[in-house]
Amino acid sequence: MNWNASKFWVDGGCLGNQAYGKRKAYGSISDGAAVMRVQFADARTSNEAEYMVLSALLDNLLRNRIDPTKTEDEHLYGFQTGRRSVDRGLEG
Repeated sequence: MNWNASKFWVDGGCLGNQAYGKRKAYGSISDGAAVMRVQFADARTSNEAEYMVLSALLDNLLRNRIDPTKTEDEHLYGFQTGRRSVDRGLEG
């Protein structure tokens, strides 16, 4: 995965029914060239899985980026935290 890519795609979902103990929550992160798949034991809905995969992306970006000034990290952080003031120059 190229953590210095300028764009990423994320998706998450939840298959099965928790009542029967067969729920499977999953997510994926892509930089356009590679796909990283993740599973979540504690997500109960597709919305929770979507949020968890976005959170995993943000965590990886913060830990693995070589030059965080050349990307939209601040926009993603602002979107997640509601701090819209950090996404200057980016549509949101």
